[in-house]
Amino acid sequence: MPIVQNFAAQAIGAMLTGIACASTSVIYQFEKIPMRYKILFHFVIGMGTYYPIAIHLKWIPFYPEKIGYTVVQILIAFGIFAAIWLIFFLFEYIEAKNINQKLKELEKDDLK
Repeated sequence: MPIVQNFAAQAIGAMLTGIACASTSVIYQFEKIPMRYKILFHFVIGMGTYYPIAIHLKWIPFYPEKIGYTVVQILIAFGIFAAIWLIFFLFEYIEAKNINQKLKELEKDDLK
C-alpha cells in the first residue's frame, strides 16, 4: 500500500519512533549511570522501537530468509546512530567548554 494511502499509520509510526528516541535521551541526566550504559540504553530502546515499526510499515525491506541482510542493516543503523550521537556530544562538549570559560572570566572579573 502506498504511503499516501496509509498516511495515518505512517504518521503514528513516525511519532512513536520519535517519542522512543527522544524520550530515552533523559537517561543522560542521571550522573550515577556510566556513560556506556546510557548510550546502550538509548540505542537499544530507540532501535528496538524503530525496527519493528519500520519493518511493519515497510520503511525498510525485511527478508527473514536473509539474516545477513538484517545484520548489515543493524550495523549501518548503529553507524548512523554513533555518528549522530558523536556530533551532538561534540557540540554539547564544546558548548560546555565555552560556558565554563565565560564563567571563569566572570569569576576573575568579580575577584578584581
